[in-house]
Amino acid sequence: MIAKPRVEHVAVRVRDLEGYLDFFQNVMGMAVTEEQRGEDGTVEQVWVGGMQLQRDDAFDPALREHEQMTHIGIDVDDVDALLEKVYACEGIAQHGENRNWFSLPDGPVIELVSRP
Repeated sequence: MIAKPRVEHVAVRVRDLEGYLDFFQNVMGMAVTEEQRGEDGTVEQVWVGGMQLQRDDAFDPALREHEQMTHIGIDVDDVDALLEKVYACEGIAQHGENRNWFSLPDGPVIELVSRP
């Protein structure tokens, strides 16, 4: 039986990555599952509790209702098979270079991830 797709992560831009990490780890009790560092060794992205926190020092919190969430990651058993169905729908547009990223007609951006 094929499992139904589920939200794998939601990506959110934050100005104070360390502050968010402190809150989600020490207040909420969520564990970091992955991190990505820049060339200078600075942590640029962290996955914690189903969220991908992305460092953006220039992010303006006043715009958070419009631009803070960058995409929704959904894990699926067969990315290619589901993408055939996705791209058969009117108004779906590939987002960026990777076929597994697309946007719905009125947003948001979706990333399909192979289920581990």
